[in-house]
Amino acid sequence: MVSSMILAKVLVASDERIANVVRSALSDSFTCETAHTGDAALAAFARAQFDVVVSDDVVDETRGLDLLATLRSRSPGVPIILLGGAGDVQSATEAGRRGVFEFVVKPLDGVSLRQSVHRAVVVRKQHVAKDANDGVAPRAAVIGSCAPFAAALEAIELAALSSAPLLLIGETGTGKDVLASRVHAIGPRRHRPFVVLNAAALPATLLDSELFGHVAGSFTGATRARRGLIAEADGGTLFLDEIGDLPVDLQGRLLRVIETGRLRPVGADHERSVDVRFVAATHRDLSRDVAEKRFREDLYYRLKVLEVRVPALRDRTDDLPALVDHFFQRALGRNPRSPVVEIGADAFERLRRAPWPGNVRELSAFVERLVVFGKSARIETSDLELLEQASSAEAPGEILTLRGLSERHIGAVLARVDGDKVKAAALLGVDLSTLYRWKRRQTGE
Repeated sequence: MVSSMILAKVLVASDERIANVVRSALSDSFTCETAHTGDAALAAFARAQFDVVVSDDVVDETRGLDLLATLRSRSPGVPIILLGGAGDVQSATEAGRRGVFEFVVKPLDGVSLRQSVHRAVVVRKQHVAKDANDGVAPRAAVIGSCAPFAAALEAIELAALSSAPLLLIGETGTGKDVLASRVHAIGPRRHRPFVVLNAAALPATLLDSELFGHVAGSFTGATRARRGLIAEADGGTLFLDEIGDLPVDLQGRLLRVIETGRLRPVGADHERSVDVRFVAATHRDLSRDVAEKRFREDLYYRLKVLEVRVPALRDRTDDLPALVDHFFQRALGRNPRSPVVEIGADAFERLRRAPWPGNVRELSAFVERLVVFGKSARIETSDLELLEQASSAEAPGEILTLRGLSERHIGAVLARVDGDKVKAAALLGVDLSTLYRWKRRQTGE
């Protein structure tokens, strides 16, 4: 969270002295409204929506637990934090029994209180998101409202209503997978399967049966039949990520399935009908690949019946505050013991100016590392520098090309995780296909 950003609205129910302490602790991060009586708190709660309630154990002769019980009956999902004395074991016990989110001991520590409110906000937003999606196919969060991204999102909303093939084009890490998921989640197939295949993540020898399926005994090692991902997506959507890496010999078979709706698994004697919405994505220039005979022209034009270009993060810097906020709160939810509470304004400005070649995925991973490795309540510019130095140290005096520095950094991260590409990709903020392409470039395979 960035200090200057208002993430949530907090109702503070207490006398003026306690309210001033709470406001002082929270005002950099939240917007607070105070109520000094029980009736005033109830009136404020009826007038406006709040994400969290912080209440003293006594509010102008109103017992805090009685006030909170009334508030909870009106809005069961709002987390409630109760402030009480260190020796008030009975109130703490009763608060836990009544479902109070946390019991915070007085005298108040500002950092601890902010951490408690942050945890409550994360839980609240997770519950809101879950309630919004109940009964509908899961969808990833779509964050951003700047003009380039809004245009792409509008096109996605329209494309979702169609059954025609859709091609998403954009750099690695721009969120093409998120938009593909959204196409399915808001379209008429949302109650049917959403199946994903990354064409760059599997060797060519496995892609055939993984995509088209096989019958038992069709080749050595095929002891059992495999339906294949196209068949699994029947009635729903098949998302083919990194379609530009699909081997040419499989491109013709895929084209035939798209055009005819007929599928023949490896080794099968008969075809079967399938009804699949095809969504493909690539970071490559497919028109150039077509010209250089690496991608079939007929498949290219069949896939791009509908085409949406996803903007790079450098073209949507106005979305940085919302993206950082989203990733920060998600990271806090996964790391509740982290002491980090907020990202300072100077540190955020450093994040805003960074080039982010890995785009949204790189930003997400970096924010996660800030929360995991942070040692104080506020992330400062010096913390960013230490994290950057730790992850990309190089020999003093040595001059490397950008490509050489990138490859050295990736190699160092792979070595640190004993070659585990899944862990390395998560740490680097890139997808698995990027690491496989790097390995092929290094080894000349």
